[in-house]
Amino acid sequence: MFVLLNPESGGARSIERWRSVEPDVRRRIGPYRLEVAAGPLVIRSCVRRALERGETDFVAAGGDGTVNAVVSAIVEHLPAPALRRIRVGAIGLGSSNDFHKPASPESVAGDIPIRLDFGGTVTSDLCRIDYLDSLNRFGHCSWLINASLGTTAEANCRFNRSDGLICWLKTRLPSAAMVYAAIRTIISFRAQTLDLEIGPEKLKVRARNVGIVKKPTFSGSLRYGSEPAGPGRMGVHLIDDVGITRLCLIVARLLRGRFEGPGTRSWIVSRLSVSSDRPFLIERDGEVIRTRAASFRVLPGAIQLCT
Repeated sequence: MFVLLNPESGGARSIERWRSVEPDVRRRIGPYRLEVAAGPLVIRSCVRRALERGETDFVAAGGDGTVNAVVSAIVEHLPAPALRRIRVGAIGLGSSNDFHKPASPESVAGDIPIRLDFGGTVTSDLCRIDYLDSLNRFGHCSWLINASLGTTAEANCRFNRSDGLICWLKTRLPSAAMVYAAIRTIISFRAQTLDLEIGPEKLKVRARNVGIVKKPTFSGSLRYGSEPAGPGRMGVHLIDDVGITRLCLIVARLLRGRFEGPGTRSWIVSRLSVSSDRPFLIERDGEVIRTRAASFRVLPGAIQLCT
């Protein structure tokens, strides 16, 4: 059993929270090997060494970005057939912890959500993004929960940079830091022209936001009104070039688990392609990349996740 603890999760409060939950974790999973690591390169190296030792059970202790980093590192170092013998659990020490939602009472230790039932894993889809980076080189990355373009991606980028007031809030009130980053982005972000291929449909749109999701919950308290996308499928939710007032109304409805009204469109598909004349950000499970063109697809039943 390999546990990777990200000390930067949850406004750098993850080690403190880990100490409070560690006895319960040990009771649930037994002996384990712990490594403390932050940053994709270091996490990738830790996971690679664990795989070389023959580890098959992994626990990501951190936020959604930590889960993403651990799973992405596993995917990078193993061929697809070998992925199915890997089991991944998680301990929610981050600011949002969308990976754990909805959490049942037995999936919480104190106030910390956990997914550590290695005897009850479920086969889960894995989503892949193929994209062109800033040097026009092809890259790819994986995600499990949700991805986005536009306002949500820009807000995540602002939140991750943690400058000024956001940095101060993250260490004390992570939810307030997320709200502040979102408000600043809503005020400053301008819609971008995107070429979309959504299944068989081709569109040119001016978009405020495009959400691509396996789970309808995102950014902590926001929730699309749809059920989780089924096997091999993902939800695509578009907010057109609406004004600030309309956008705020849409966000207010998302807080109540509704995505509807003028300026909103939704699809359930297995593939999506996005391109633009100027670079845009893609956020996936809290981590951000910059590109001009990207394609999204679902790899059905690619990995085992703890319940």
